Amino acid sequence: LRAAQSAYERSDYPLAAELADRSRTIYRSRFGADDPRSLAAQYLVGSSLLQNAGTADQAATLLSDGLDRAIRSAAPEELIDRYAIMRLMAMRRADRVDQTLAEAPPLITRLIDRYGDTNRHVLTTQLVLANAMLSAGDTTGAIEFAQSVRDRSSQLAPDHETRLNALNTLGRALSESDRADQAPPVLKELADATALRYGTNHRRTLTAQRNLAKAYIASGNAAAAIPVAESALRIGAALGVPDEALRLESATALVAAGRMVEGLDVIEGVIRGGPLDDAERAERLAPRLDALREAASGDAKINAAVDRLAATWAASGE
Repeated sequence: LRAAQSAYERSDYPLAAELADRSRTIYRSRFGADDPRSLAAQYLVGSSLLQNAGTADQAATLLSDGLDRAIRSAAPEELIDRYAIMRLMAMRRADRVDQTLAEAPPLITRLIDRYGDTNRHVLTTQLVLANAMLSAGDTTGAIEFAQSVRDRSSQLAPDHETRLNALNTLGRALSESDRADQAPPVLKELADATALRYGTNHRRTLTAQRNLAKAYIASGNAAAAIPVAESALRIGAALGVPDEALRLESATALVAAGRMVEGLDVIEGVIRGGPLDDAERAERLAPRLDALREAASGDAKINAAVDRLAATWAASGE
């Protein structure tokens, strides 16, 4: 179980789930399924599955079972609350949005009564609700909750996980609302804090940098996006991440900033770096490159060229 916890802290969630499930099996055989040790192991299994792509439904089922057992066996309140919060997170990630929206408010009220409104359990649950609101299209509600959590987490370290989550949710909500111009400062704070917590060459830092570059572009400040996108390229190279998407994001920033020819050069380099042989490449990609060159030749032609390029890509099924 300690090894599983260590794997979880390293973000190695598949290993954490495997080891925690082994410990759960052993604890169940020795002490029964409702023993606090069995329940603690089951909680870690569910938490690990929640972090893995495609296993949110499985996590929700496992955490629901654990919560029922914890309540029935009068487990410590802390464990029951952790189960309830993690189960709510699993339901939200499994796209059970209506259920999340219905169950979050009474849970938040109970947690506030027990711990106060600045407790990490309360802040985490309010962020789950904010993300569910965002999934339901309620950007106003999501922004309100995320801002509240960010403000009440000010007593935490700048790189505390709860504060990072609040900044991430707030940045996303602003980006998807009519207040997109307010997203870059929030996502800049998130990018800096993520690098502080995890280091520069980390996948979470890379994700934060990419989101910041996109926010700059969406807010009309493409010039600020260029160095951020280039920083993401360097981080990706250090991590050994395939760079096609990162290079295209860099090209997007260049084009949006009016540096069309430079952006075209990057895009053409990406296209020509694919797995096709030369003859097939020339046949399939020539219309796209022609469209890109036309887009670079003058603003009046950009929309028509991009439309033709998009149609070519759609016809090829890519």
